[in-house]
Amino acid sequence: MKRPVFCVALAYALGEVIGLYTRTVGEISIVSAMLVCVGIFMRKKKQGKSACVLGLGIGLGMFGAFLRIPQDLREKPDIRQENGYDIITYATGRETQGQPVICAGILTDRQGETWTMRVLDGADVHGDILLRGVEREHTIAEIVQVTGTYDTFEHVRNPGGFQSRSYYLARNISGYYYAPQVTTITVDQWKILGLPRYLYYQGKRILYELRVWADCRIAKLLPEEQASLVSGILLGEKSGIDAELKTLYQMGGIAHILAISGLHISLLGGLLFRLMRRARVPIPAAGIITIAGLLLYGMMTGMSLATMRAIWMMVIFLVAQMFGKSYDMPTAMGIALFFMLLCNPVRILDAGMQLSYMAIAGVSLGNYGMKRLHKKTGFRRFQKRYPLRFRVVQSLFYSVTLQGMMLPVVAKTYYEIPVYAGLLNLIVVPGMTVVVAGSWFGLLVSIGTISLGRFVMLPVGWMLQGYTWLCERTLELPWNTLVTGEIRGWQSGMWYGGIACTLVLLRTKTRNKLRDFVYKHTGRFWRKREVVRYTVCTILISMLLQGAGQALCVWQQRTEAICFLDVGQGDGILIRSPDGRNIVIDGGSTSQSKCGTYTLLPALRSQGMTEIDCWFVTHTDEDHISGLKELLLQGKLTQIKVRTVVFSAYVFQDAALAELEAVIRAAGITIVWMREGDVIGDDTFTLTCLHPTAEYRAKDKNAASLALAYHSDTFDMLFTGDMDADAVADMDIQQDYDCIKLPHHGSKYSYVEGVYAHADYGLISCGYNNRYGHPHTEVLQGLAQEGTKVLRTDEMGAVVFRGR
Repeated sequence: MKRPVFCVALAYALGEVIGLYTRTVGEISIVSAMLVCVGIFMRKKKQGKSACVLGLGIGLGMFGAFLRIPQDLREKPDIRQENGYDIITYATGRETQGQPVICAGILTDRQGETWTMRVLDGADVHGDILLRGVEREHTIAEIVQVTGTYDTFEHVRNPGGFQSRSYYLARNISGYYYAPQVTTITVDQWKILGLPRYLYYQGKRILYELRVWADCRIAKLLPEEQASLVSGILLGEKSGIDAELKTLYQMGGIAHILAISGLHISLLGGLLFRLMRRARVPIPAAGIITIAGLLLYGMMTGMSLATMRAIWMMVIFLVAQMFGKSYDMPTAMGIALFFMLLCNPVRILDAGMQLSYMAIAGVSLGNYGMKRLHKKTGFRRFQKRYPLRFRVVQSLFYSVTLQGMMLPVVAKTYYEIPVYAGLLNLIVVPGMTVVVAGSWFGLLVSIGTISLGRFVMLPVGWMLQGYTWLCERTLELPWNTLVTGEIRGWQSGMWYGGIACTLVLLRTKTRNKLRDFVYKHTGRFWRKREVVRYTVCTILISMLLQGAGQALCVWQQRTEAICFLDVGQGDGILIRSPDGRNIVIDGGSTSQSKCGTYTLLPALRSQGMTEIDCWFVTHTDEDHISGLKELLLQGKLTQIKVRTVVFSAYVFQDAALAELEAVIRAAGITIVWMREGDVIGDDTFTLTCLHPTAEYRAKDKNAASLALAYHSDTFDMLFTGDMDADAVADMDIQQDYDCIKLPHHGSKYSYVEGVYAHADYGLISCGYNNRYGHPHTEVLQGLAQEGTKVLRTDEMGAVVFRGR
């Protein structure tokens, strides 16, 4: 078996992936029995020993995931099957939150306004925790007592939501305090921590102070925008980078330059090692000093998972140099992957780690391809005659392999693929060496004089401005983004399986077997032209099949669906009609800050809803329009196109309406005024306005809420905004519905007895532990008496009605 370490590490990672989907002892026993049967079958084969070793690796990974990854991270959303449709809820219950806990610990790091603390004494708290909103100033390595409300990180509560629980558990952070009382404890740290840990934390304090100094010095050398980017690139301090700038880099496909990864570590480690070798320092000593320097740099910048991976691989490279051995990138990647997952199996769920390793896999695949091409005489001749053209071709080849390996992870993380990312990275990545090296040099020079440091930093600022300009220009190009929506695990498996099959077909042994088969049956021997034709056709057919298969999978997943988002105290409803139209009703919250950016936008992207045909505004309370305003004000950065905004013709006239109408018209969006009986739809669905009528006199904007009835072959639903009881009674509901969205978040002042007996389900959209006490007890009791089943976003997260 070639590269056994890499193969075993890959098998271990595969075992963890399998372990994520084996949620019971029975399931894991079945998979284990299957592995044993395969091992027995392969025992007498030529590669039997290798198969048994790989099977053992898969088994270990599977058991490691089953034992050490929390059960709740392996659970899927709850699905109820009804006649003709499914009901999906994203959270089966809230985690235990708001527990008053007192603990003591030592401060270990700070990012922006958030401190990281290692717990030393706490009955219900352990490991690392975050302290958010701390008012007093503290220092690293300070022992403190924390009093306040301790919360654990929640699961995803909406489609497309940020996986905060797995993200922080992958970094060994178990929970957080918000605005706690932090008191310094004056103790003898030497005695409490012991000498090794005391020196470790004092070292972290010195490194933190060095990072703060470097951050302040960078702010003096460059304008604010460029300074924040350089601090993120060099120091891992990304809290100062403007959110819109981060989004712009993400949309351009170059957000990876803001993370400290292989480029920084290889540049710093390679430079330090070569300088010491030039100074005639022995290789072992130079290697040990370089490793120590890399570890200190990683500690100073926060030791992200990408940094950890890069340091592991650089350490393996230096150890190989010290012992006079050759360096193999896949083997180094396998060792790093194995030990990182062994320490914390939850890391396999982290998107940053997945992207980091897929990038290295893409580079390794590119190296493999270039070695194959170098065996061809014509290719070597081309390299010698046209070195510049060769560099361009080589860069394009590596860009294709890199993007090909990262594509499923990018789509799974962001629900979209930047189409021009490969071309943009051809310009950006080579220049990053200049940016990183120039920034370090300018920072060092500034110790002597600020003016000289600013002069050295000028090219760095210009290049970063150029990167921003390039990202802005790519957003103006047609087809700049390919929206994929949610990507399932089996789709990623199909993609990588297709790449593996293509590589197998391109192997010399496989090609020769096929050539011999053709010669045996036809008597025709392949010449050089036929070999080239076979290679090109294999690659093109593979790309065509992959693209068609993925497009078919995405199309099949976009069935008719109605999603009630968990926006806290507010409303947000997404509708995908049977013919593929995208409709939104309301979108706002008073309990979630930036509801549009953090809830609405990810949900729309995850559902592939980037072109909204109609956005209905039931009324202009902030908890129904804040997200819409936020998305419209962001403009092109959202990549969401709204064609029409619909209001009631009798909408309550106030300043909020005038402000929203001005924002809509400034965005160039058509406004439609809907009256009672107006219908939007076609032969597959209808959306009918039921209220308010021309005769109805609303006493406030809630009573004037737009009421909409949705009808299709699958669903009959009623959306009521924030109507009061008088308005609900005025509608005189007689039709039966699958679900009625209760008005005004389950307020007793909007409840009308007998109405919900016409519905199978009553949906209540409200915030957890909200100050209004919604839903009121009287409403819940009334629904129970009427036999209507209750669905609540505060308890269940987003609720999705999906057609089969």
